[in-house]
Order: sequence, then C-alpha cells, then structure tokens
Amino acid sequence: MRRSIFLATAAALMLTALATASVAARSPIALGISSERSTDLAAVNEFATTPALWTLWSTWGDRGGLVNCQKGVGTCAFPTELARGLRSRGITPFVWWQPTDPANSAAGVYERYQNIITGKHDKYIRDWAKAAKAFGKPVVVRFAHEMNGDWFPWSLGKFDNSTARFKAAWRHIVGEFRSVGARNVKFVWSPYIFTKGYAKFYPGNDYVDYVGVTSLNWGDTRWKTLPGLLDRPMAALRKVSRTSRDPQGKPVLLPEVGSNWIGGDKAAWISDGYVQAYKKWPVIRAMVYFDYNTTPITNGVQPDWRLMTPDGTAFAAYQSVARKPIFRASFP
Repeated sequence: MRRSIFLATAAALMLTALATASVAARSPIALGISSERSTDLAAVNEFATTPALWTLWSTWGDRGGLVNCQKGVGTCAFPTELARGLRSRGITPFVWWQPTDPANSAAGVYERYQNIITGKHDKYIRDWAKAAKAFGKPVVVRFAHEMNGDWFPWSLGKFDNSTARFKAAWRHIVGEFRSVGARNVKFVWSPYIFTKGYAKFYPGNDYVDYVGVTSLNWGDTRWKTLPGLLDRPMAALRKVSRTSRDPQGKPVLLPEVGSNWIGGDKAAWISDGYVQAYKKWPVIRAMVYFDYNTTPITNGVQPDWRLMTPDGTAFAAYQSVARKPIFRASFP
C-alpha cells in the first residue's frame, strides 16, 4: 500500500516537474500596445515595461487634400520619424495600413481591391515600401484588417470586393514590397474573430508572415475570457496555415486584444487570460493590447477598452503581467 502511494506521489511529482519544465523551456512572448496617443512617444513611458510593439496608423487616402502622397502631409506616407523614435527605444513599429480615404470612402478609389490588382496604386505602394526599406529595421504591417466583417470600407462585399480579389490584392502588394527589396517588412493577416470561411481569403503561407485575430471581450452581458475568445479562432488559424512541415501553422500575432470593464473583472481578465493564453498556445509570439476609448467615435456602440479603468485595477494588472519574464520578449 505504501509502495503504491509512494509511486503515485512520485508520478504526480514527475508530471508536475515536466509541466513546469515545459513552461520554463518556452520562449517568452512579446507584448505591445495600440494607444490612442500613438504619435506621442512620451506615452510609451506610461507602461510598466517598454512595449515590444507600438501601433502606428497609415491610411492610403489621408493626403491632406493633395492628389499624391507626400511625407509629412496626412498619414499616407510611411511614418519614418515615428518609426525611428520607436526603434531608438527598442520598439518595433506595428503599422495598421488602411486602404481608404477618410474624406471620401464611398468613392472606392483605395477601398476596391481591383484597383490594387490592376496597378492603380503601384507607385504609392512602392514608395511606401522603399521608405520602409530605408528605415532598415523590422516593421510589421497589418493590411486591411478585419476584412471579413462588414464595417470597414474595404470589407468583403463592399464595391466589387470578393475573397478572390482580396487574395490577389494582398499578393500584389507583397510582390511590390519584394520587388524593391523591403524584406524587413513582415505582414500579418488579420481577420475578425469570425472563423467561417478563413481559407477562402487566406493569401497563402508564401505571402503571410504572421496570422492573428481581433480578440475583444465586449463585456456587459457578453463577457468572455481571453481563452474563451481564442479557442475557435486559434484552431481555425492553425487549420488554414498549417503544412506537413509545420503542423502548428504560422506564428500568431494577436493584433488587437482588449476588454470592456463592465460586466466582469477586467483586471482578472488580463492577469489570468494572458497567462492562460501563453500556456495554452505556444504558437503565440505577441499580443497587442487595444488601449483605446472608442465610445466617442462610435456614438456609444463600442466600449472603453483602455487599461485605465475607473478604479485603476486593470492597469495595475497589466503592469504586473508585463513584468513577468514570460512576457518580456522582443519582437520579432
């Protein structure tokens, strides 16, 4: 009896040791921030540790009323100065590259994938790529994010946009970057959390460096943990990008992670959810928190995603998580 108890105890201890060793052997993952103060580099200092990734926005048609994109006018050009400022702090710029004209999105000039396919924007794309190449350090680009929704001007179903045209446009853009030698730019394919039909608009592993999904807990009566949000999308991302040589699929960059503070414990959502995601999915390389109050710009449709909740506990939880060695990786 004692022998069996000893063996059972020894086996349990061995399993615990193996599990601990497995986590310890795992490489840490990187944390990033999408801030509504993205152009204010002083905002970087507000977090517990320096973010590995920092989001910048670049919008194709934001040209300050000019026909052509000029550096320093609007956000159409590659954000060289901001990128340099980030790099001097050891941060990789994460650019959300939006094919739209904020002043006239209904025209479809930038929003139609067919215009990209036929080369209408080749000069702009190549100029942007050349500037990114001249920057000389890693850049991550999130082009036409959440294309599988229906809320953006570039969404599938808008104008004559289709899954086939989206894939062709994506491949055309990557081809233009490669033609000018901008190999320092990595592309993240980033649909919304909906998992239906991923394969129909996936451009292929040869044209994608990272995959990821928007992972937002809307809270209120729809409260979901981070692992609960990710279970189905992570399986779908693996399925669409895995190969016989790489059965786990492409590395994952979660580009937009966030939670409401109404309907549950946001601090626990962060402190528990980040660690659980790290343990459950080794393929995750980075998670970027969406530190943005979208309530004013959506007329109350979206909540306040910011870390600084009224009682300050969510921000404290994030600071605690960011200090953990398992979240202290650089990127890429």
